[in-house]
Amino acid sequence: MTVRNTMSAKAIELTTQKNLMCVAFKPDGVVVGADKSGAIRQWSISDVGVEVGGLAMKFNGIVYATVVSADGKWIVTSGSGRSVVVWSALTHQQVLEVADHDTHTSFVCAVDVSSDSRLFASGSHDKTARIFDITSGARLITPLLHNTSVIGVRFSPDTNRIATATQNYPCGGVYDTYSGDKLFEISVGVGPGWAGTTPLAWSADGQQLFAASQGKISCLDTSTFSRSEWPIHDSNGQQVSIVTNSKFIACSAGSSVSFWDPSSRKEITRINHTALVTCIAISCDGRHLACGHSTGITVHTLQELLPELYLHALDSPSVSRLPLMRVRETVLQSLIAGNPIETESVLSDEIAESSNPSHEALATRAIIRAHLGEWKTATEDAEMSLKIKRSPIGQIAKSVGPAGIGQEEAALEEFDLTFHSCNPNDIELLLVIKSILAFVCNKRQEAISRLRSLVNGVVGETSGGYHFQVLGNMYLKQGNYEDAVRTLGLVKASFTPDERGPLMTIHIIFNWNFQNLESVAWQRLCETLYSSGSIKEIGETLQKMVAPLPENEREAAHGHILQEIIRRSGEVTLLAWTGESSKCNSCLPKSPAVYGQTALVPPSLGAEELERRTTELRTVFSLIDAVATYRCITRLQPARFTHFRLLLPCIVFRVRRLRREQGNVYRAEAVALGDVDFTTEESLPLKEVRRLVLVNPWIHLLREDRGRITWEGDSSDSDAESNTDDGDAAEVDVELVHASMIEEAPTNPSTTNMYTQALELIARLGQPFSALLLLKQPDGAYRRVAADHEIAIRGMGSEVPRDIRIEVLEVV
Repeated sequence: MTVRNTMSAKAIELTTQKNLMCVAFKPDGVVVGADKSGAIRQWSISDVGVEVGGLAMKFNGIVYATVVSADGKWIVTSGSGRSVVVWSALTHQQVLEVADHDTHTSFVCAVDVSSDSRLFASGSHDKTARIFDITSGARLITPLLHNTSVIGVRFSPDTNRIATATQNYPCGGVYDTYSGDKLFEISVGVGPGWAGTTPLAWSADGQQLFAASQGKISCLDTSTFSRSEWPIHDSNGQQVSIVTNSKFIACSAGSSVSFWDPSSRKEITRINHTALVTCIAISCDGRHLACGHSTGITVHTLQELLPELYLHALDSPSVSRLPLMRVRETVLQSLIAGNPIETESVLSDEIAESSNPSHEALATRAIIRAHLGEWKTATEDAEMSLKIKRSPIGQIAKSVGPAGIGQEEAALEEFDLTFHSCNPNDIELLLVIKSILAFVCNKRQEAISRLRSLVNGVVGETSGGYHFQVLGNMYLKQGNYEDAVRTLGLVKASFTPDERGPLMTIHIIFNWNFQNLESVAWQRLCETLYSSGSIKEIGETLQKMVAPLPENEREAAHGHILQEIIRRSGEVTLLAWTGESSKCNSCLPKSPAVYGQTALVPPSLGAEELERRTTELRTVFSLIDAVATYRCITRLQPARFTHFRLLLPCIVFRVRRLRREQGNVYRAEAVALGDVDFTTEESLPLKEVRRLVLVNPWIHLLREDRGRITWEGDSSDSDAESNTDDGDAAEVDVELVHASMIEEAPTNPSTTNMYTQALELIARLGQPFSALLLLKQPDGAYRRVAADHEIAIRGMGSEVPRDIRIEVLEVV
C-alpha cells in the first residue's frame, strides 16, 4: 500500500466562498459544489478549475446533498429546508420544488437520481425516505418509514431497488422502488454526520451493496442476503463516505481517502489531506476524484494514483473473466439486462470487427442464438469455436443446441466431451452444469440426485453456496417449494462473493435467473398454502417447516410466511385465532398450532329469515343509505401488510365502558353491540376506554364472496378503488346513487334489485361474529389485545345502526 500527500500527485484546487457541504460531477466532467451559504457553483476540470455557468444557483438554506442525473439534464439539491429542489443543468433555473403535503417535516439529508433519470429519492431527519417523479414531482409511493434519521439513499443500477442508510441501529434497508416493499434490512448504522455523506454504493451488476460506517465497509450480497465486512482506516469519529466505479472503492474518513479492491478487500493506496474531507465524488468517466473540505475542493487525477489494473476500462472495452469463459463488459451488461437480441447483436459486431474472432465470443454467440431458437446458426458458431480452439465452453455450446430441439441423449453425450479439454479445477463446476443439462433434458429427478450427491461431497471442503442456489432453483422449477425454501435458506450461511462467477456462467449458458430466489420460493409456497383452502393445513405445514429451525427463529419464520400470505391474498381468516400474539405483528399468532382451533362461523341466513330482516331494515335504511353502506363495504380493499404493519378494513364498534369482573374477565359495553364479555391476561386501561374498539374484519362473509354490483353509470374498474384513507373513516360518494333511482324505486326493477341486495348485505352485518379487540397506541396505530378465548358477539339482528363505522385501521 502507498500513502501519498495531496501535493505528491497532480491535483486541481477549487476555492469556495463558504464551507463546502457536498460535491458531484456532471457527465461532461464539470464539478458541481454547494457551500454553506446555499450557493451551487460549477468548475471545468478540462480548463484547470475555471468556474463556469455564470451566476451560481441559490438554494434557500444550507445544502446537505447534491446529485446530477445520468443524462446530465438535472441537478437535485436538498438541505436545511424541508424541500427538495430540481434545477435545469442547462439553464441553471429552478424547475421543480417538492413541498406542501409531499415534503419532509425536517431537513433533508440525502438525495439520489435513478440511472434512467426519471426518479429521485430523498432521505430526511424526519425518519423517512421518499421517491418522486423528477419531472412532475409526484410522489411515487408512500414514505418509507425508519426508526432514526435517513442519511443515505441510493438507487440500484437497474432502478428497481433503492437502498437507505440510517445514522443508528435499527438501520436502513433495501426496498422495491415501485411497491415500497422492504426486501431486507441493512444491519449497519453508518454513524455520525449527514451533510454531504454518501455511505452507500452499488456494484455495476447490482449484486452487491456496499455500506460505509465507522471503521469498516460492509458488503451485502443482494442475491443471497449474505454479509461480509472489512476494516478501514480510522475516521477519528468523523463521517465516512464511499464511491465506486466497480473496479475500486474510494473511502473518505477523517482527512484521508483510501482506495480498496472490492474483490480482494485489500487497500490499494491512500491519500492524505491537510483538512477534514467532508464529501467525495467520482467523475462519470472514472478519471477524477473530487474531495470536498472546509476551504474548497481538491480534484485528483486517478491515473496518477492507481495502477493500470483499476483504470484499463477507461480507454478500451474491458473483459470480464468468468469461470470457463471471458466476455467483454458490454456483452456482460447486456446479458445482465436480460436482452438476448441485443446481446446477439453486440457479439455479432464484435466478431465482425475482428479479423480473428475469439473462440469464446463464437461460443457465447452460439449459446445466445440457442436461447433465441436459432439452432442452425448456433451449431455453426459452436463448431467454428471448436475449430479455433477446443475448449469446455465451445463443447458446452455445441451440447445446448441438441438439448433445445429434444435430442436429450445426444446433448448429454456431446457434453461429456467437455471433460477431455478442461482444467482439473473446473471439473466441479462442469459436474454442476451437467446436472442442469440433465434437468433441462427432462431427467429432473436424476439431475437433482446428482446435484445433491455433489453438494454432500463439496460442502465442508469448499463453501458450496452456489450449489445450493442451483439445487434450490431446480426445486423451484419442479414445484417443490418447501424444499426450495429450505435449500435456499442454506445459501446465507455458505455463499461467498467468489461464487458469483459460477452463477453468472450458468446464467449465460441456461438463462437461469438467480436474483431473489428465496423470495420467489417463499411467494410460491405462500400461494400453494393459501390455495389449499384449509387454515388447519396451513398451520400444520408451517409447524413442519419451521421445526428444523432454532427455536428462537421459528416465530419470525412463520410470521414472515403468514404476512406474505395475507399481503398477497388479502386472506383475513388467518386472523381467526386466540392465544399469544407474535412479535412480528399483534394480529398474527405466536405459534401456528392455534390454527387447530375451531373458529366461530355464523350460519348463513335462510331465505325466509333473510327476507324478514330485509323487510324490517327497509324501515330503517332508505335506498340512498343502504346503497351508500353497500358501496362502502364492497369497495374496501383487501387486508394487506406494508412495512410489517397490517392495514385492516373492518366494521368498528367503539367501547363506551369497561370494567373488570373477576380475575382476567372483563365486560365491555360497545356501541350497537351492548355488553361483551372476554378474558385476557393483559391489564387494560379502565380509565381510557376510548382507546379500545371491537372490530369485525370478516368483510368476505358480508359480501358472501360475490363480486360487487356494477351500478348504473359505474362502468370503470378504476371506480372500484377504496374510498378510505388508512385509519380514517370511509367517505361515501352518495351522489353516484342518482336521484332518478330513488324516484323510480317503486317501478324500476333494477333499482329495486339494488336496494334488496344492499339490504341483504346489511342483514348479514347483523349476524353473530367473532370480534377482535384493538387498543389504540400513542402513534395512532392499533395493537390487538390477545384474548384467552374467542370474543363471541351475539349479533345485532335487524337493529343495525345507520351510522355504522367502516374504517381501515393500521395494526402493529
